[in-house]
Amino acid sequence: MEWQPRFALGIPHIDDQHRELIGRVNALSEALNTHRMYEQLGQSLKFVVDYTRFHFETEEAFLEQHAYAHLARHKQMHAELTGRVTRVLNQLKQGKPLLPSQFIAFLTDWVITHILNEDKRYGLYIERKATHPDESARRLFEEKSRNTRTSLAALCSAHGDKRIDEVLFAREKARLLETFIQVDPSFSRKQVKQLMAQLELFDQETLITPQESIQFRSRLFKAHLLELELERRKRPETRLNFLAAALDGGLLGQEEFEALTRPVNGANGLQAAAAPEGQTAHE
Repeated sequence: MEWQPRFALGIPHIDDQHRELIGRVNALSEALNTHRMYEQLGQSLKFVVDYTRFHFETEEAFLEQHAYAHLARHKQMHAELTGRVTRVLNQLKQGKPLLPSQFIAFLTDWVITHILNEDKRYGLYIERKATHPDESARRLFEEKSRNTRTSLAALCSAHGDKRIDEVLFAREKARLLETFIQVDPSFSRKQVKQLMAQLELFDQETLITPQESIQFRSRLFKAHLLELELERRKRPETRLNFLAAALDGGLLGQEEFEALTRPVNGANGLQAAAAPEGQTAHE
């Protein structure tokens, strides 16, 4: 099995890892075909398994960052291969025989099929996202909202049926909401506001509590909108009214409000809000 241009996704660090994975599978194939001792075969297979796990973790983190809609299915396929190869590794450790041709045929076919079919799909998704950022951002927002609503509804149903206890319910709900408020770099000010409005809808649909709605809307507001909105309001009284409304709506705490409205160096005016390190106003 050799690397071919048709395998390339156009994502440099993923393509590099695919090349390395193919190289490791080839090394394992050579070890099997030269009838090495089981201990040596085990070392060669572990070499493949370790890198496969590392690659899958990298790939999944990358796809999560880009809000890939089919990430759950992709993770499942990764888990199935990792589990199967790990079982073979354990068999070797126990001295059980391994059919070289059958196993290498499976592994080679899986790697090629996975890269050409499944990985190519997300490669095209990333390419479209880069080529049509506005359309991609809109679709990302829609997928994020739809997937979160579906997941929350299923979670609340399971909790209502007592199929999930209180601790797991709270933990999973928090995880879903943490994922939901992660803002993609392509999101505009309008789309961040849409995320905040979506949290209010989740509250109205009783998928989350009013406290959770305020908590996560506040975090979105302070991380991605506050500085930008203050920059848009040049007159001190206009900015003060805006901050007062944010305070009344629970988006700002009293201490935060006072810090932002405190005169700077004795001069009149509002203290500018500091953006979180590494973030830009459009985020």
